[in-house]
Formats: sequence, C-alpha cells, structure tokens
Amino acid sequence: MSHVQAQIEKHYHSELVESVRAQGGRLRFGTTTLHLAKEFGFCYGVERAIDLAYAAGKVFSDRNIYLLGEIIHNPDVNAQIEALGIHCLPHRPKPEDLAVLKPEDVVIVPAFGAEASLIALVKQIGCQIVDTTCGDVMSVWKRVRQNATEGVTSIIHGKADHEETRATASRALGADGQGQYLIVLDMEETRAVADYILHGGDPAAFLQRFAGKTSEHFNPVLAPGYAETPFVLLGNIGPDLQNHVLDQVKNPKFIIADTPGHTQYTRNMVTGASTANLAIILIDARKGVIEQTKRHSFIANLLRIQHLVVAVNKMDLVDYSEEVYNKIIQDFRDFASRLDNIVEITDIPISALNGDNVVDKSEHMPWYQGPTFLYHLEHVYVGGEENHVDARFPVQWVIRPMSDEWHDFRGYAGRVAGGVFKPGDEVTVLPSGFKTRVKAIHSPDGEQEEAFAPQSVCITLTEEIDISRGDTLVKTNNPPEVSQDIEAMICWFSNKPMPPRAKLVIRHTTQETKAIIQDVKYHVDINTLHKIEGVDGFAMNDIGRITLRTAVPLIHDSYRRNRATGSFILIDPGTNETVAAGMIV
Repeated sequence: MSHVQAQIEKHYHSELVESVRAQGGRLRFGTTTLHLAKEFGFCYGVERAIDLAYAAGKVFSDRNIYLLGEIIHNPDVNAQIEALGIHCLPHRPKPEDLAVLKPEDVVIVPAFGAEASLIALVKQIGCQIVDTTCGDVMSVWKRVRQNATEGVTSIIHGKADHEETRATASRALGADGQGQYLIVLDMEETRAVADYILHGGDPAAFLQRFAGKTSEHFNPVLAPGYAETPFVLLGNIGPDLQNHVLDQVKNPKFIIADTPGHTQYTRNMVTGASTANLAIILIDARKGVIEQTKRHSFIANLLRIQHLVVAVNKMDLVDYSEEVYNKIIQDFRDFASRLDNIVEITDIPISALNGDNVVDKSEHMPWYQGPTFLYHLEHVYVGGEENHVDARFPVQWVIRPMSDEWHDFRGYAGRVAGGVFKPGDEVTVLPSGFKTRVKAIHSPDGEQEEAFAPQSVCITLTEEIDISRGDTLVKTNNPPEVSQDIEAMICWFSNKPMPPRAKLVIRHTTQETKAIIQDVKYHVDINTLHKIEGVDGFAMNDIGRITLRTAVPLIHDSYRRNRATGSFILIDPGTNETVAAGMIV
C-alpha cells in the first residue's frame, strides 16, 4: 500500500486546506472567517477502497482491470480511477455486460459491494477479484443472511435501486433464495411499516405501497400487533429510524461498569472503559465541572469511547435552573473540545432522586427538549466501531483432534480482531511471513462464508505451515506493524512505583514476551491536559507516554485504529501482578 500512497496524496491533497490548517484552522476575508472542519474527507471504508483500487492498478499493471460500476459516487474519484487505466463496467451491469471479461482479468468490487449473483458470475468466469467492500457493509450482510436462516424478515433502509441496497437485499435472500426483505426509504415509510407491524392492515395495499421494494416471495400477512414472520430492523440505519419499532419490539440490555471518581481509582476507570461503547459522565449541578469530571472524560477519550452522556444530576437542588445547567454544559464542552476521539456528546439534566428525565420527561424542566436518560441509552447507535478493514486473526489455539473422523484436521482457533476473512483469501502468517490461503472457516454452527470481528472461529488453511499460539493471520496486501520498539500511552496500576528502565512481561493479543521500559516521555496532567516532562517513573494511577523494547517483535496496529491489536498489559514477572495497561500510539 505504501507504494501508491504518494500517488493518492497527490490526487487528493489540497494546498488550500493545508494553508488554512497552518493558520490554526481559520481563514479570514475582511469581516468573514472561514473555519476548517475538525474532521473531513472520506470515511474510513471509502478511503481503504480507494487505496485498494490504486494498489490493484500497480500490482496488476500487466492485466486488464475492470470496476463493477463506480468505486464510490464521486465523479472526481471515478475519473482518477479511469485515468489509471481501470475500465468501468456499466453502473448497473447485466450478465451480458460481463462478456468482455476473461479469466486472466482483474475485477474490483466497489466500496458499497455488489449483488451476490453478479459476484458469482465473475467467479464463474475465473477472474481475480479485488474486493474493496466496506467492512461495515459486510457486517450488515452477515446479519441479513442470519435473518434468512432464522426465518426473519430484514427491513433495509435505503434507495431501492442503489448498489449497496441491492447488494444487501441479495444477501437477505439467504443461501436458498427464500429469505424475505423489505426496503424503506424515509421516516414516512418507516412509520407505515411500524404501524403495520403493531396494528395490522390490508396486505394488498401494503404490497402496492412497497412495490419493487420487497423480495419476490414477500408475505405481509400479520397478526394485529405482531408479525407472524418476525421482523428485525438493522442497526446500521441510525437511531431515528429505529425508534418507531424498537420502543415496542425490543428491550436493549446494558452491561454497566461503575467506576468511582476518586483519584486513587483511576485504574478502575481505565479497566472499565477498555471495553465500553459509551461513558456516562455524572456531574453534580451544585459543583459543576470538577477534577474528576475532567479525569473521567480524558480517560474515556484515551480509551477511544466515542459516545459520552453528560448527566447533570441533582437539578432539584439548584431549583431546576436552566442558567446553571447551561453554564455547566458550556464549561464541559470548552474542556471536551481538546479531546479528539469523542464523536458524540449528549447533555441531559436529571434528578436521580426524584426521577426527573431519567425514565420520564420532567415537569420541572420544560425548557429541556432532549431525550430522557433511559431513552437515549436504549436508542444511541454504537455500531460501526469495529475495524472491518484491517484483517487480523491472532491464533489462540491449534486444534488437532487426531480422531478417525478428523485424522488430518489442523485448525487455528481464535477471535477475529479486525477485518473480514473468507475462504480463498490470501493470508500471510506473521511473524514467519509464509503465505497461504484460507481453506474454510468453522464455527459452532458449522462452516460459514466469512468471519469478522469480534467472532470466535476456527480457520483452516490450504498449506500445512508451522503455526502456534501468538502467531497472527493477516491479509497479504494489508499488513500490520511488526516491531520491537513500541511507543504507547500507559496507566500505571500498581501500588509499587515503576523504577527507571523497568523489566516487565508484556501480554499483547495472544502473544507474551519480555519487555523493558526504555524511556518515559512525559506524564499527562489530566486536569489541564498539559504534558509533564522530565519524569523517569510512574506512581499508581499516573498516565503518560513511554517507549519500550520487546524481546520479540509485536504484531500490532495503533490503538486508535484497532482496540484489540493496539492494546496490551504489563506484568511484574516476580509477582505476576498486572502493573499497567497500555495503548499503542
């Protein structure tokens, strides 16, 4: 990928944007000020699709390369793709459009995927396929295929003639083609479906309204108030569309990690936040934003929790004052503006004692028009946080049954840490570097067509290679970092201070080896976010940046890119105590 990075940057680099960024993100024209957005550009999945398309142009420069439609719906990007010599097939290719393809050709699948029948035809011809389908799209495909096997009708949000919608709908049919789906475009159609599920209606009128938006054998016959064929609303369509069905049909459940706010329990917060999707920052309305507010917010950001709920509690003790509430929220947002991993902040004024805005709307705060606390928790969308692009499979166990039935079976068990694996995919075994292909993917339910994070599966390979616990399977064209020198942010857990150049054991994914702390770069003052330099150790609950060297190379990504392959713990080899948790930068 690095070979085409310069070419990509040349095509999508803006000198104007860089000049504005150099001026602190502001550009003034007389009395007008232009502010540069904090985040902009392609989404992660699209960016990877473009990278893979460029890489295909370089790797297969001696072969004809075809693209199924458009890489994304952006004329400039598609023009650049064509300029590389990649031929674009029609926007909605028919089987006859594939007559130009030959077995030695290369076919790129766009970011939003392609219909299953189309992919099957390309495979039948024998072409090399470069699949740039977004990992989040593939996770939805997995869901709708599962719906089909369970007899569940999938409700899909999108335009009925859009490539991504058609691709998803084709997977919703299932392996036998008997699965059912229904496509909704907007809130009006969603309400109509919700009303029909809950209260029943005229099946003929329902079919007429959604003509061309259902599977061929779609059956809308429902008992009033419930569906004879169960419905499930896909989680990838946003909370607004889910509200009208989920309130009546589904009761979400939560796992709560209660972490005290005292300084000495910072390590508890780090542990609880390491697997959380959402953090609740509780603020006393009488005290406002204090040290522990900042500490918990900083740790949530450090641990890449993207959703925060700022619950301003004890509003009854400040006479439900809107002015007090607004001042607290402004103070918090001024602090949070320096936190770069937070995607969404939701502010809710509550009185836990009296129940105001906890479950039901408060009569004492008519000025607040947002959701109640519980309603927000039930409807916040936390999907799409797994990395479905960078394929990573740390091997936990080698399975050799040695039975008469499975005499020659050799499988590699573990949890997918990122990306998507399919039979036929070329993979590299790290750290050895041997290349092979995925033969099959096994799960408790039998063989499956693909595996993605965070599924636990057993993978078999076409070649017999010496693989053991601690090795990692990755896609050949998208390798991770492999290095003995690591830079990381750590939180020190132990009561015993860390001595200079401490020698410890590092446990990372399924790998364990010795490590030495080479340097302490700085500590972080979590109240001001200032760096404290000139330190050489850590005391309990200190957070800072270090460099360490390991006895053998670690196969890793940055924590920002992948939580599973970017995190580790440090262990005292003498006492076996976990002394620190780290996030690779």
